Amino acid sequence: MGTLYEVCFQLILHAGDTKSAAMEAINYSNDFNFDKANEFVINAVNELKKAHSLQTGLIQNEANGNMQEVNILLVHAQDHLSMAMMAIDLAKQSIKVNKKLFDLEQKLNDRR
Repeated sequence: MGTLYEVCFQLILHAGDTKSAAMEAINYSNDFNFDKANEFVINAVNELKKAHSLQTGLIQNEANGNMQEVNILLVHAQDHLSMAMMAIDLAKQSIKVNKKLFDLEQKLNDRR
């Protein structure tokens, strides 16, 4: 699994990639490019799975009696992971809202 510091940096890396992909999904959604938006949500979820796997390893180690000292880097990594999960939720909501907006604009244009 690597040292605690290595795991923390990997958590931060994958959480950051998750957030970046989620923000790209939001940007594509804002342009009504829902195929690309969904593609980036899938990428974000895949990156989140990698981060979550690392977190699960830490939890399993502790459950097996291998206690880890909590340090500021671990707290920082967990914060990144939490924000990554929120970014995915936000991206999914953005896609839903923008689809509704797109449909309303289409209906309005059809009436003209």
